[in-house]
Amino acid sequence: MADGAHRLKRSRLHREPVGPALRVVVLLGARRGPRWLAESLAALQECPFLDVTVLRTGESVAQLRHRTFDTYLALDARLAGPMRTILEETPLLGECVDAPALDGVAGATGCCVASDDARAAIRQHQPDVLLIIGHAPPHPDLAALATTTWTLDADATSSLRCGAWMLPAFRAGHVSATVGLRVHDAGRDAWILLEPGVISVAQISFTRHRAYQLQKAPAQLTRALRRLACGQPPRAAVAEPGAALPGPLQTGWLGMCLLARGLRRHFYRPLRRESWSIALRRSQTGIDPADPHFSPDRVLHPPRGWFWADPAPVHHEGRFYILVEAYHHRTRRGEIHTLELDDALNVVRIERTLQRPYHLSYPHLLEWQGRSCLVMESALAERVELLGAVTFPSQWQSLGQLLNGWRVVDATLIAHDGRWWMFACVAETVFNDDGREWNELFLFHAPSPEGPWTPHAQNPVCSDVHRARPAGPLFVRDGRLIRPGQDCAAEYGRAIVFHEIRVLDPERYEECVLGTLEPTWAGGLRGCHTYARHGDIDVVDVKHLTARVPVGAAPFPAETKP
Repeated sequence: MADGAHRLKRSRLHREPVGPALRVVVLLGARRGPRWLAESLAALQECPFLDVTVLRTGESVAQLRHRTFDTYLALDARLAGPMRTILEETPLLGECVDAPALDGVAGATGCCVASDDARAAIRQHQPDVLLIIGHAPPHPDLAALATTTWTLDADATSSLRCGAWMLPAFRAGHVSATVGLRVHDAGRDAWILLEPGVISVAQISFTRHRAYQLQKAPAQLTRALRRLACGQPPRAAVAEPGAALPGPLQTGWLGMCLLARGLRRHFYRPLRRESWSIALRRSQTGIDPADPHFSPDRVLHPPRGWFWADPAPVHHEGRFYILVEAYHHRTRRGEIHTLELDDALNVVRIERTLQRPYHLSYPHLLEWQGRSCLVMESALAERVELLGAVTFPSQWQSLGQLLNGWRVVDATLIAHDGRWWMFACVAETVFNDDGREWNELFLFHAPSPEGPWTPHAQNPVCSDVHRARPAGPLFVRDGRLIRPGQDCAAEYGRAIVFHEIRVLDPERYEECVLGTLEPTWAGGLRGCHTYARHGDIDVVDVKHLTARVPVGAAPFPAETKP
């Protein structure tokens, strides 16, 4: 289980409630369960705005077995890699921590009931929220003991079947699906998704698909309770009805479909790999976000063994540069390189700008107090650092850390209406999320780039894998503030979606989609995920397949030729 201080540090992605703590009573009908559920309980107990009491009840009744499907789930878990740890069975309150036992609570006739003594024991805690885990939804008499009563899905305590309600979208091979923390809301007498969002659907492993969502459950539960503590309704969406688990024939058919799906998606991998290049064009007006098209004048291809992505163009002292993520396939690590271009957009010099013992990407340039500054992605180091140029573009010095303790990707800053704003995708999870920080956009504001940075009241401001992750600097077009975002649903970095930001202040955020730049202007393109403009030059990175040939040591800097 993750370190408590680490978890509390992550909680500062949101504005903390003021006022008395929200009283939460948890009725826990299981001693062991999946790790994501154990983390959810631990997160509740460490939230400073919650007063949590956990009451143990009788063990929940075992669910009906589906032997063939359960066998598939057990085999699939072994093939899911590190993500399977999210579903592994563990003590729900730690090895040595216990909670008071509460007799007289049990499931009957499809609902959770309690004796008079049990109801009295619950009532003495005066709960604002009653959270039931390991039982069916409560009888109205029990639900009436709290203002809000939520019951987790029946399979939530099963490390094997938790999240089985997500099977229909996975089985159908959908590109994306709406998910959230699935609970029964007694006030509505309906199943809902707390803190809903749109995520990409894993296509081969159902265990991985469930883990991608369930790793977010601790954050989704605390977010929903935080909103209640602030006097706001939690974000919620109607959940799809629970579907029956497949029998032997359906499970066999699912296995055949997954085999065919895997062959279609990965047949090229032994011989070819994904790579990125930089496309440029001269344009007097720049891209039209409502009707985006791109026809490059030149495509810059990296040296053998490298790819170039995340371009950041800039004119400096009469010269034109593009800072890029330079990724070497052998080391599997990104660096920041600078390409100097001539008037014909030919590369005349390549310079290594920044190198760290961890991956770097997404260089983002800004001007502040007459000085060139740089922010880059260093998610593996769990920080966002502001650098100032000493000698552009080769020497930089640290001006401080803007965010610390989170895996943050593609931090993008802009000055607007007298404040600085930072857009970034953040992995609000204590688990290793397999590098999938692309479906929740967080927003922060500060008086200057040095901070202090305050989380926006509506965080996360966008929960949609089709458009959340930043895709380059914000810009103004025809008086409208435009935010480029990535569409990562079908695959990472497939397209660029342009949004108009209509409301931007510390309390509210509103945006609408204007148009999407698809990678269709040339054959063989598989994606584009960064757009930037400087002067009269538009720059986009493009994804394509290249031959998977052996590469040696990184030939840089002296051996690299444009």
